[in-house]
Order: sequence, then structure tokens, then C-alpha cells
Amino acid sequence: MVVIGSAVAEFMIEFGQKDKVVGIGYPDQSLSKYADQITQLPLISESWPSKEAVLALQPDLIYSSSSAFKEDLLGDIGFGMSVEFR
Repeated sequence: MVVIGSAVAEFMIEFGQKDKVVGIGYPDQSLSKYADQITQLPLISESWPSKEAVLALQPDLIYSSSSAFKEDLLGDIGFGMSVEFR
């Protein structure tokens, strides 16, 4: 899975899923109690990663806040719809 943002990465670490993270983009919170563990995750980009960088990792899931799913970022999706990148 790819995670966007430190808050999302914190969830994965807290719930013991950090080994499933193939990349993190936009690690935005330096005061996290998980900061050391977040820096150990494979970094895609310090800012919003491109669609191409995310797709290159072939994730089975992209986990982020809804703000990442805009046409100019990772792509626009509708509520409850599956996404297929081409």
C-alpha cells in the first residue's frame, strides 16, 4: 500500500501494518511520536507524489485523506467508486 501523509502512516504503524507500506508521500508531521518509524518507510516524495511515482510501486491500496484524490494530484474519484489508473 502507498500512504500519503504522516497521519495516515501513523495509523499503519499503530495497527502493526507498516510492513505493508511500499511507499509514503508527503510526510508532513515532524512532531509525531512515530517520527522515527515514519522516516524508515520508503519515501516516494517529500511533497505530493505524482501519479506515475505511485503507480510505479504497483500498490494494492492508496490510503490518504480525500484531498489527495483530485485530478491534478492522484486523480479524481467519486464516493464509493473503484479507481483504475491507466
